[in-house]
Amino acid sequence: MSNILVYSGPGVSTSALAHTLRALESLCPTYDVRPTSAEELALAPWQETASLVVIPGGRDLPYVEEWSKLRIREGNGEGSSAGATAQDTVRNWVTQAGGAFLGICAGSYFASSTCTFEQGSPMEVIGARDGLKFYPGECRGTVYKGFVYESDEGARVVRLDTATQGKLAMHYNGGGAFIDADNAQGVEVLARYPIDDWDVAQMSVNGGETYAGQAAVVLCQADKGKALLFGTHPEFSLLPGSRPVRLREKDQDGDEGMADDERTAEQVAESHRKELIQEDYERRRYFGRCLATLGLRVLIPGQEEEHPASQKHAATSAELAAQGRLSPLYLVAASDASLQQTLKAIQEFSATTASSSEPLAHLTVSTGQGTLLTESSQGYLASTKDSNDVLHWYAAVSPAAQEALTACDGGFYPTEEEDTETVNLHKVPKYLIASSLTGSSPQRHWDSSLYFTSLQQARSALDEVPVEEIGSVIQYGERVTSTQTMLDKNPRLMRLLPSGFTSLATHQISGRGRGGNAWISPLGCLQFSTLLHIPVSPSSGSTQAYHHNLGSTPMAIGPKLVFVQYLAGLAIVQAIRAGLGAEYAEVGRKVRLKWPNDIYAEVEDGPGSEERKGVFKHLGKSWAKMGGILVNSQFEKGVWSLVVGCGINTLNPLPTTSLSALIDTYNAKHSSSPPLAHVSQERLAASILTTFSSLWSHFLLSGGWSPTLARLYRQYWLHSDQITTLTTLQPPLKVRIVGISSDNGTLRAVDLSSGGGGGGWGGAAEIRSEDEEGVIELQPDGNSFDMLKNLIKIKE
Repeated sequence: MSNILVYSGPGVSTSALAHTLRALESLCPTYDVRPTSAEELALAPWQETASLVVIPGGRDLPYVEEWSKLRIREGNGEGSSAGATAQDTVRNWVTQAGGAFLGICAGSYFASSTCTFEQGSPMEVIGARDGLKFYPGECRGTVYKGFVYESDEGARVVRLDTATQGKLAMHYNGGGAFIDADNAQGVEVLARYPIDDWDVAQMSVNGGETYAGQAAVVLCQADKGKALLFGTHPEFSLLPGSRPVRLREKDQDGDEGMADDERTAEQVAESHRKELIQEDYERRRYFGRCLATLGLRVLIPGQEEEHPASQKHAATSAELAAQGRLSPLYLVAASDASLQQTLKAIQEFSATTASSSEPLAHLTVSTGQGTLLTESSQGYLASTKDSNDVLHWYAAVSPAAQEALTACDGGFYPTEEEDTETVNLHKVPKYLIASSLTGSSPQRHWDSSLYFTSLQQARSALDEVPVEEIGSVIQYGERVTSTQTMLDKNPRLMRLLPSGFTSLATHQISGRGRGGNAWISPLGCLQFSTLLHIPVSPSSGSTQAYHHNLGSTPMAIGPKLVFVQYLAGLAIVQAIRAGLGAEYAEVGRKVRLKWPNDIYAEVEDGPGSEERKGVFKHLGKSWAKMGGILVNSQFEKGVWSLVVGCGINTLNPLPTTSLSALIDTYNAKHSSSPPLAHVSQERLAASILTTFSSLWSHFLLSGGWSPTLARLYRQYWLHSDQITTLTTLQPPLKVRIVGISSDNGTLRAVDLSSGGGGGGWGGAAEIRSEDEEGVIELQPDGNSFDMLKNLIKIKE
């Protein structure tokens, strides 16, 4: 996966960091945009999976201290102890490996050869910056008077003169100008401070000429790499209600009506709103174009036609992303009976929520009249409040449902603090529309009717009836916080939802991967979380008989739950190899399992392959990540509740690979045959969930990880008899992978120095014979394969 690493350590402005992360997530949806530290940049092996390093706005001096600090890398078997600094590591990556850097405001001061800030004032900072030196000259500021650290005093909206878009509105707060940039070698000026701005004209450079016309944005060639530096803040929104707009309106108090006295206040306000929306659109377009100069894949507003067919609707999703808005959720079931049973459980929970003294929050609508939604609204079904989310439920065909859609589209999001724009989207009320299958209409990126038709077809092809039919009740949202979080962080609601309930989304703002990693969800990625309940005994709320096979106590069932992530991986691979039909079998054979919970696909080397990140060589072939799995578990009142999260890149060939890319490769090799059609996300979801239902039933009825499942897993995984290095031991140890323990799911390896002949596939951990001496067992939760380096290491 391609990473964009945003420095978030000492010196960074909290507000600038939040806006930088949000802007990059919106414009670069196929990347994992995540915070990082100077220590990680100095010591961690991030270079092979990174596409951009960013220093946002803040304070330059703490950057100097943190980035120049020598940090010690302890010996780990790959070499002796060594020291490194963040600035040396990043500069070497950019200049020698062709990396890319983005500096904003203070990040640009720090990335220039010389920093001159507020010369002659109490805040004066002047000195050479020997760390990065991407701009080979002086960055001098402030360009406008009145700057105050961690404050909006002196902040304003300025109109830059750009090379590509003419006048462009952008937020400014204390940044510098790149002095004499026109004469600097390897530097391209992308925007300048305006020559017709009186405030700029009053500020001088070295007591002589003014800042007017000096460079505000530059693109610097740094040997093999590039650096993009802004003196302004391209990451700040200009939409109505945003901080820069509030500042501008404060400065312009009393002027609006004088120029527009023949128009009503409403007309003036509407005209102003449209102007801001257009200015923000141009800002995002410009920032996107600038990022594209660094070689990034950018979703530039207004250029959707240049993107592949799999991203035709991505612009509208990006617009939602830029505004940080959540979409409505839709509850749909295969039958009216299933829908009513689910709603009954929700309404029972709602009744307990209603007994609380505090009314549940609603979004207020843009009219300023507050919400029009109440418990007495026609079509209202229930409201629930749990540990993480407030949910309001409405019937699909009702006036209340339309009001809910209006609230999602334009409702006011309360901020965490009065003086900030930071919104905790987990605390934003969510609106859910419940519909029978016959009453549901296709959404922009999801068709429930197509999904349930595909589900019925997949189930009809099974030889047996599963114990549980997973996926009969679904919840879908175009843009959600996290399908995983909405289930496992709302435990009371989760326990009432039916086993097999599945939450799907087109885009996740806070998607979760294993070990705290983000799961990136570009358009075309199928992502869902499925809920499973396992009662310890019939008295726990189920009459199903299989509980005795797994064990009748929590301690007996608990160790077996580790296999659920393996089952989910099996389901994904088996669904592609067999569930989609015999015609897709050859494509499916390109898909494999990487222990413990990743899906990889064999990819072709050739034109375009250099854009893929994280590709490794194994068995003489190239492999790229296509999916991942995350499982969370809870136990309460005699029932285990599991949330199985899966993400599979279905339609989008970047940043790694996808099912559609595998199909395209197959079609290119079989050009004389009728081409295979791309598989829709609805059809793939139906195939995976049906296959999972079958494997889950087998797991329950056979009492766990049976020889049949073990053989299937070994057939599909990448690691049979793989020789690798175990770095979790000191000194590191060469081992051979021999299988998975059948009782607790640990990875089994044998020490090559002891002969490496024992430890057959699937041996029980408790059983040790003489030929099993030297067997090493590794827990999946604490270890991972680094296939790029052929190491087993502690999960980071």
